[in-house]
Formats: sequence, C-alpha cells, structure tokens
Amino acid sequence: MSSPDRNRNRINELQEPFEGESDQLKSKYQTIAICTGIFLLAFLVRGLFAVGFLDLDRPLSGDEGAYHARAVQISTGQFLGSSDRPLLLGAIISPFYLIIEESYILGRLVNVLISSLGVPIIYLLVRLFFAGKSIPILVSMAWTLYPPSIWYAGWLLTETLSSVLMIGSVWSLCRLKEHRGQKYALLTGLLLGMLAMNRSIYILLPLLIMGTYILMEIVDRQRDFHFPAVAGHCALLICSFSLVLSPWVLHNFLLLDRFVPHSTQGGYVMMISNADLRHPEIQSGKYIKDSWLMDQVEAHNPRDQHHIDSIQRSIAMESITSNLNLLPQPIVNRIKNSWTSRPDPYDSKWTINDSIMASVWIPLIILFLVGSFLRPLRETWPLLLFIAYFSFMAIPFWGTPRFRFPVDAVLMVLSGIGIGPVLIIFKSRFGKRLIS
Repeated sequence: MSSPDRNRNRINELQEPFEGESDQLKSKYQTIAICTGIFLLAFLVRGLFAVGFLDLDRPLSGDEGAYHARAVQISTGQFLGSSDRPLLLGAIISPFYLIIEESYILGRLVNVLISSLGVPIIYLLVRLFFAGKSIPILVSMAWTLYPPSIWYAGWLLTETLSSVLMIGSVWSLCRLKEHRGQKYALLTGLLLGMLAMNRSIYILLPLLIMGTYILMEIVDRQRDFHFPAVAGHCALLICSFSLVLSPWVLHNFLLLDRFVPHSTQGGYVMMISNADLRHPEIQSGKYIKDSWLMDQVEAHNPRDQHHIDSIQRSIAMESITSNLNLLPQPIVNRIKNSWTSRPDPYDSKWTINDSIMASVWIPLIILFLVGSFLRPLRETWPLLLFIAYFSFMAIPFWGTPRFRFPVDAVLMVLSGIGIGPVLIIFKSRFGKRLIS
C-alpha cells in the first residue's frame, strides 16, 4: 500500500469515532431540546387549566388540607406532625413555602410543576422501545393532553407525585434490566423509596421487583445469568430504598416509639371499605363512614395513631373472616370500578366527562392489550409488574379511578408500545392497496 493510501486510511480511522461521538452529541442535544419543549408545553397546558378552570385560589378541599398542613409544619420546623399521611409531598413543597410564602396556591403551582416533569420521563421511557422519535413524542403528547393528568395537576394531592415517581421507577428498572448497571439499581431503589414515602401502599413493591428481576434473568435465554451481579443489584436496590425510607421510619419511631415503616391511615381506609360487608354501599365497591365505626375504635381506648390503625385493621379483618361469602361481590365491583373509564363510577348519571373519558380510555385499553401481547415479556415485564401490583393491592380497599391514576402513565406507555405492531400490521395489509 502506498504512503498516501496509508495516510488516508489513518485519517478515516481517526474520523470515524469523532463522527460517531458527534452524532451521539447531536442526538443528546435533540433529546434535551425535545424534553424541554414537551415539559414547557405540559406546564403551559396544566397551568392554564389550573388558573382558568379550577381557580388556583379556591378553598382547600378534601385531603388537600392535610398535605398543605404537613408542608407548613415542615417549613416551620415542626417535623413530627402525625403518622397518618406520608411526608414526601409536604417535604417537596416546604422549601417553596420557606423561601416564598406559606400559600396553598403556591403548593398547587408546585404540583403543576411536578406533573409536567412526568411528560419528558414518559418520552424517555418510550424511547427505550423505539429508535425513532415520532412515537415517543406522540405518547408524551397524549399524556400532556390526558384529562386526568391535567385535572390532578391542579390539586394539592399525592396522585400526581405518585404518577411521576412510578413512571420514573419503571424507566430506571427498564435500564437496569437492559444494562445491569449498579447506578440503575441505586436509582430504582431511591425512586421506589420516594414512591413508598408518598403512598404507603407501594412499600412491598421492591420485594416483588427483586423476585421478578431474578426470575426473569434466570429464564432469559438470550443472556447469561450471573447470580453475584444480580444479587448485588438487588442488595443495592433494597439498601437505597431503605435509606430513602429511613426519615419516615425515624419520624414514626420518635412519634410512636416503635418501628412503623408505613403511614397509619391504611387501617382507616380498610375499615370503612370492609367493616359491614352487608351494607349496599360496600357491596357496590364503595365505603361507608358511619359514626358507629369510630365508636368501635374509641371503645378500645386507643393509645396513639398506630394503635388506632391496628384496631381499624382488626375490625376490617374480623368482618372479612366472618363474612367470606359476602366478599366476592365487593372485590369484583372494586376491580370494575377501579378500571372503568368513568371518573366517578358511583354517579348514577352519565355525564359529559364520562363521554370524554370513554373516547380516550377505550382506545387506550385496546392499544395496551396489543402492546402487552405482541411485545416479548422480557421487554415489558417492568411495566406489567407495576400494573399487576396495583391491581392486587387495591382489592382490599374501595375501587375508584383516583386510586388507579398513578398507573395510568404506565398504561399510556404500554399503549404507545402497541402502536408499533398496529402500524406494521396495518401497513402490511392495507399499505399496498392504499398505494395502488
């Protein structure tokens, strides 16, 4: 080979990695630009709805008062408070209260900001399944305009934060599954810990994830199974999860003088959902709040919130075990009412909101089924796992789409994954006919 040819080959060898790095850098900047753009759009849509339709300065309603009060307590140094509701939402809002002002209007605006952060995370998650950007943008735009995500953004409640943390946890778990990186094991544990600190129903989720992760690694024939590496990932996950949860455990220990890693509100919700299985409201999948329930609790002379929680759980379990023959119908109705398209399944009248949600929910479920069955389980199991966990853990409690909302984002992603196979089938069957 002549000297000029050798020099030309060396130049090409030097240029190839440089050009590859340039493409990666360009792709990274494009991703940042897209994520920033869809975040700002989501913030604009949610902000306009919260200001123009919901009215940000309306009085606090329902559970909003408890989360606003928790944020005020933390911002003023009153860290103990109570154990009935997890502290994460209040802890996130409290710095804004401390720096700006203790205003629930500001708290609602922070929740709008939190909700908007979920949109770019959805984009990044869908990108794991598609090389192109069109479907990820389509799915993230669908979540931007998804009515419940816009609605809950304007309320000072835990639904929105749970949704963002859940979709972030799914993204991190998918990265862990694919790359087996220690940083993703740590990140998954951190996000799951925050999820449990926001809603105690998810406190057992890490155990299910670790068991499923090990099982899927064993049965995946396309990859070699390395038990020490997988066990190390599980150890990192549970350690980071425990680290995040430790402030809540310490809080409850100082308040209740015992190890309580969960909120003490679960017993109340379980009691009002099961205390009288003969009641028509409970049979329909709802709950009752009759005064005699609290009278039963007070009759036991409860010492603290943990004791109250234990008494309420005992009342619920005694009712369940004594009336097992009455339990199937409430369970069926709880499942049905949790997965309905109707925002309020207990409203006897069909409303405009019901029609809007039905037009969105039915195509969403169809595409979800397509994405679940046509994609290999080794790709989709992290998403399906979160949905399955919620479905099982919600059964002891009354059924409502509000409980389900945090997993709606996961459903949206699986629906987006289902778009690809649908387009391929449509093109193979009708593409030539349309062209001709």
